[in-house]
Amino acid sequence: MNRELESMAMRPLAKELTRSLEDVRGALRDQALRDLSTYTERMRDALRHFDVLFAEFELR
Repeated sequence: MNRELESMAMRPLAKELTRSLEDVRGALRDQALRDLSTYTERMRDALRHFDVLFAEFELR
C-alpha cells in the first residue's frame, strides 16, 4: 500500500520530467539544424529546467 501511495505522489513530477525531456529533445533538434558551436538561450533554459527536475526526481 505504501508503494502505491509513493507512486501516486511521484506521478506529477514524473510527468513534468517527461515534458521537460521532450523540450530538451526539441531544443537539441533545433540546435542541430543551426550552429553547433553555440547554445541558444532556449537550449540552456531547457537543460537547466531538466537538470533541476531530474535532481528532484532522484532525491524522492
